[in-house]
Amino acid sequence: MTTKKTPLGRFLRERRIAAGFDRPGLLARLLRPDRPLDSVSRLGSRIRKFEEECVGDRTLFNEIVQALGITPQELAPVLEAEEAFREAREAGRRQEWEEWADQPITPFLVTKVIPGIYLSRAAPPGVLTLDEAEAWVKGIMTEDGFRNPFSRRLVYSRRLDVWFDRAGNATARTPSTPDEPSHPHVRLGNKRFLFSATL
Repeated sequence: MTTKKTPLGRFLRERRIAAGFDRPGLLARLLRPDRPLDSVSRLGSRIRKFEEECVGDRTLFNEIVQALGITPQELAPVLEAEEAFREAREAGRRQEWEEWADQPITPFLVTKVIPGIYLSRAAPPGVLTLDEAEAWVKGIMTEDGFRNPFSRRLVYSRRLDVWFDRAGNATARTPSTPDEPSHPHVRLGNKRFLFSATL
């Protein structure tokens, strides 16, 4: 399994093992000596996740630090390294997104049928400009012959969405960001999934 350990995560794991807790569950038992096994097991999983990804709450972090006898003087340089690591990782993530977002795509119309289910239709080859793409969408919705009850938007590029009302009029243009992608998706846990069908 690919490790995601950050400087803080590595430090906490090394200190846990040095203190004689070769598994996170053993440290969990120290923190919750009177709790049932399933509760201790869940806490052990949280400790492991914190070590691997530094995902957790401040209370858990403070409990781990106290249980392992880590002093503020020991922790200070680790926290500085953690902050630098996160800043560099975020900068890299955004640079990757910028390069991805600059790649040209064929504009496509997205129709939301029900939450998590979308239909998509690619624009014909002659549709190039934003005005042409919006006119194409309006033409499609006019041809429907009724006020379409479904939500529709045009993904013109990886940086720009255009939203339409039921009459086919453009009502809003929203830019995409690394945290809010153009493509329709649903989120399960910390992952995004796309459910679609092509018209």
